[in-house]
Amino acid sequence: MNARGEDSPEMDDRYREAEHGEHFLSWCHGKTIEELWNSLVCTTRELENTRLVAQEEVRKRDGQVVLLRSSSARR
Repeated sequence: MNARGEDSPEMDDRYREAEHGEHFLSWCHGKTIEELWNSLVCTTRELENTRLVAQEEVRKRDGQVVLLRSSSARR
């Protein structure tokens, strides 16, 4: 709260950070460091795989765009 008793944006940010921290702590409660590490590794691999699939889709779409532009230019 500021001097006038109003909530400030900084307080909102700190509250959200605290909520996030509590959620994280409740999520990892009871897990060992090794379990958390393995979860992080698996999630990282999944994310990397998703990124590679998305990059391949973008390459395919770019190729389709090139073909469409070249075929429309011939008309």
